[in-house]
Amino acid sequence: LGSLYQQTENESSSGRGRLNEVFQEELDRQGCFRLIEECFTLIVMIGEAVMTQYTNRPPIVQPELAREIAPGVIVIPDQYINLVPNVGIVIGTDAVLVVESGMGIENGQRVLHKAMEVAGSKPLLFTTTHFHPEHAFGTQVFKGHATILTNTTQADELREKGASYLNLFRGLGPDAHKALEGVELVMPDETYQGEKTIDLGGKQVVLHELTGGHTRGDQIVFLPYEQVLFTGDRQAHPRFAHHAGVT
Repeated sequence: LGSLYQQTENESSSGRGRLNEVFQEELDRQGCFRLIEECFTLIVMIGEAVMTQYTNRPPIVQPELAREIAPGVIVIPDQYINLVPNVGIVIGTDAVLVVESGMGIENGQRVLHKAMEVAGSKPLLFTTTHFHPEHAFGTQVFKGHATILTNTTQADELREKGASYLNLFRGLGPDAHKALEGVELVMPDETYQGEKTIDLGGKQVVLHELTGGHTRGDQIVFLPYEQVLFTGDRQAHPRFAHHAGVT
């Protein structure tokens, strides 16, 4: 009996020892989780502080920052400002193409003024990568000054969803609401399906429809000789969801 008692006591001690080990491991694990949580909270706080520098800036296109990224290809950079796209101006010997208007009348006017400045007496063409307000809701300014051209699916989507997106984006804050004051939805003068090549005079531009991506009617604008591609929001900067890509 003594031997049996001793064996039982040893097993009980071993069990308690293992239980203590498990308990300690759990405490260590919880401590690790707490450390991770604290670090994550700190990272989020730092990230929010950095983001505030950008999200507090009004969504204004800045033509004075325009730069030539290839011969005859000008980009007005978004400056990492939310709701501001990269705007493109492609200059040929016969015509000039503008890609994106920015959001609202004021931005559209800023882009149009810059385009007219570089175009001189050359006719203007205008297109957008998709129908979203920060890319296309300054289009009304170009009416009568440029031939407005998009893919058919984009035009259909603007017709179906434009009014609801106008209301939605007006609710994003006072800056967005102000930018969209007086905006009217304008349909393109011309549309195409699939792909269209434009000759601006010594400058070839390919408009290509890519459905089922960021929107149903996405369009990319490609300059094959200069190897410049305007992707719209199909390639967005990770800081925001509304940055038009240029590669």
